[in-house]
Formats: sequence, C-alpha cells, structure tokens
Amino acid sequence: MKRVVLLLLIPFVGCNSSPDPVNYETDLVLKDSVYYSIDHERYTGPVFSTYDVGFKKEEGSLVNGLKSGDWIRYYPDGFKKEEGSLVNGLK
Repeated sequence: MKRVVLLLLIPFVGCNSSPDPVNYETDLVLKDSVYYSIDHERYTGPVFSTYDVGFKKEEGSLVNGLKSGDWIRYYPDGFKKEEGSLVNGLK
C-alpha cells in the first residue's frame, strides 16, 4: 500500500503552479509601456522591483505585459506605503 501511495505522489513532486516572481526592472524589457520577456513575448506572471539598498519597491503581477491585479508599494526602509488594484496598467 505504501508503494502505491508513493507512486501516485511522484508526478506531483517538483510541480509548481505559479512561476517565481521576476524583477521586472532588470529581467524584462519595457517597450511602449508593455513588459516583454527576453524571448520577445508579453510577460504574464508575478513580478517585483527593488530599491538599490535591497528592499522591495513594489510587487504585483503582469498580464500580457501590463500591470494588473493587486499591487503593493513600499518605502525605501521596507515598510508598506500603499496597495491597490490595477487593470491593464490603470488604477
């Protein structure tokens, strides 16, 4: 019975339903207010940016290269500044 359970779990090991967040200021290309991956496709997924001191500047998601969904902005000392929602890059 233990072998059956282990065999059933093997396909799920290492599966991740969402990609790791990327720094959109350094890892993506901005062109005409749209963010693209290095393979020239509009990026969709979780993103963030950081201040020079290493603290997060903001975090949220891009959908087809535009800021969408819930976004959080931070002060340079790491404390939360504001949060809100965006659709196609607009409040």
